[in-house]
Amino acid sequence: MSAITDQYDAIKRAKEILRESGYSYGQASVVLVGHQDNLWKISAMTTDMIEIELIIDNDGSLKKLDTDEESNCKDGLELDEFDVNQNTTITCHSHDKSCQGELRKCNHCEKILCARHFDGNSHLIYSCYCIKCGKAVIDGCTHGAPVWDKSQLISNKTLDADDVWIQKGYEFEQSGNYVKAISCYEEILKANPNSVEALNMIGYALSSIGQNFESVDVFERVLEIDPKNIHALITQAAVHVRLQNFHTALERLDEAIQIDPDNSEILFWKAMALAGLKKDEEAIIFYDKVIKSDSGHTEAIFRKGVSLFHLNNYDDATRYFDMALNLDPNYVDLLFYKGLALRNMGMYRDALNCLRRVLELNPDTPNIQEAIDSCIGRI
Repeated sequence: MSAITDQYDAIKRAKEILRESGYSYGQASVVLVGHQDNLWKISAMTTDMIEIELIIDNDGSLKKLDTDEESNCKDGLELDEFDVNQNTTITCHSHDKSCQGELRKCNHCEKILCARHFDGNSHLIYSCYCIKCGKAVIDGCTHGAPVWDKSQLISNKTLDADDVWIQKGYEFEQSGNYVKAISCYEEILKANPNSVEALNMIGYALSSIGQNFESVDVFERVLEIDPKNIHALITQAAVHVRLQNFHTALERLDEAIQIDPDNSEILFWKAMALAGLKKDEEAIIFYDKVIKSDSGHTEAIFRKGVSLFHLNNYDDATRYFDMALNLDPNYVDLLFYKGLALRNMGMYRDALNCLRRVLELNPDTPNIQEAIDSCIGRI
């Protein structure tokens, strides 16, 4: 058993423990969610949609393994009460105390699943589709809608299985549960390993939880399949900017510009990459293009102000910071930069008011107390 020195060791050890415990998992469904003292917290989603939390010590020993098996409705639960031949239903008590769902047998693939229902706007809504094959559990069902869209009734409709997993994954993303989202997208890859849509969704989800290197690899796989995939080119470039791989980001963005020269997202990330290389005058040219096409692009307005700040043009920088603050008054980074610009212009009281607002909104802002003290000492 090797000692754990970083997140990659922690994830590798977690996968070993999962295999030893008899769990199978998707390629990207094991992620680090926390590290404190000598303990590493890992979250995993198995191919059976069981959520697992592991806590591992620096020496690689398992301190804790919790699953939601007791609270999830899965194949095989309470089947002694379920008449699969008659296709009857029973109340499902295995999901959780508030679940008033029913176990059903899919008419198409024989999967036993929880047909959960809930009260939304005083209407009883059923999930009358199979999460395995994507078809209606009850042929010709017209009384309900898929759980991700309460407004769309299904009538003699066969749902596409990929669409089901994409929608379920997106729903998890919206709630911030990217691990479960990734597991949904990986279900698509089982049947279609080259699904560009699923791979793009996985790449985005990985980048959203800080798994940037893994995200880059997934987008690289997309581009091997579809070299002109604009989503992969842009999002991979954005990840490279976060990783400060600015030259690589620019290469991808230049490829994307050849495909869609007026795409404001491409232009914005090119400006960000140029700014990262301290080419602020060039960056401003591209920020201006973005702002011209979208006058409400808060981030482009703010970042142009930052480039002006780096060029010591504090007056114009402050003007752009104010424009962006009109769109987002509580943007902490904006307020911080505005405070620094005002301080550098000798407007210490105004700067102090701005920086104190930053402290109020986010006391953990790096260097905020130092910036405040530098103003107080000059008033």
